[in-house]
Amino acid sequence: MTKQEAIYKLRNTAWLAPQDDTSVGEAVEMACEALTVDIIRCKDCKWWGTSACALWIVNETDCPQENDFCSFGERGEP
Repeated sequence: MTKQEAIYKLRNTAWLAPQDDTSVGEAVEMACEALTVDIIRCKDCKWWGTSACALWIVNETDCPQENDFCSFGERGEP
């Protein structure tokens, strides 16, 4: 099961809880938030503009753009 499928199932089973129990909906939303990945854009990555950037650059037209992202992104210092 993917994270997206888990979020879908959680949100679509919350209606099974008693209507007077609002904590179930809150718990479902907290679980869904925990499953969401924080995407770090290239412009916010500590490797942005360095030779350590994980995006392979073949030529100048292939350079990463500010809003690109990859799975190796690490948030830089503010």
